Amino acid sequence: MKSKDLVNLMFSPQWVAKLLHYFLSGAQSISKEGIKTELLYLSLPFIIDDTTRGKLVSAVKTSTFSTTFQNNSSLEIKNSLIQKNEQIKQFHEITNSGIIYLGNIENLKIGSFIVASKTIDYKKEKGISRDYCKAAYYLGVIFAREDYRSVFVKLGITNI
Repeated sequence: MKSKDLVNLMFSPQWVAKLLHYFLSGAQSISKEGIKTELLYLSLPFIIDDTTRGKLVSAVKTSTFSTTFQNNSSLEIKNSLIQKNEQIKQFHEITNSGIIYLGNIENLKIGSFIVASKTIDYKKEKGISRDYCKAAYYLGVIFAREDYRSVFVKLGITNI
């Protein structure tokens, strides 16, 4: 089995589309206009990483970037955040496949902001996927509260 085949199994477009849909749903719970399209490319590196996903799973509706990732953060969190710029490049193609798949099953309005016609609730998820879906949802909530430029500056993002 080739490494590309393994990546396709681990990050199938269906799974990625589901995570992106939860991310958009979280963002739209804060801002009806959706979220800046570029921020979609930051979602998978946060959701897939065990360290940042752990922080997102414990987030609440009022969480912000600072309260979740900066205040009282461990060295492990800080190191994880530093790696996000490189991870964005690694997940770029996978994210694109997920956006295409999601666009085929849901009505998406894509411009400078992206909006899904229907939102979904992570609380209906069962099993191991629930943590991933909850993390995606709350990352959307957190990013929707921030100016997208501020997110890029805080993370040192240059790979969009």
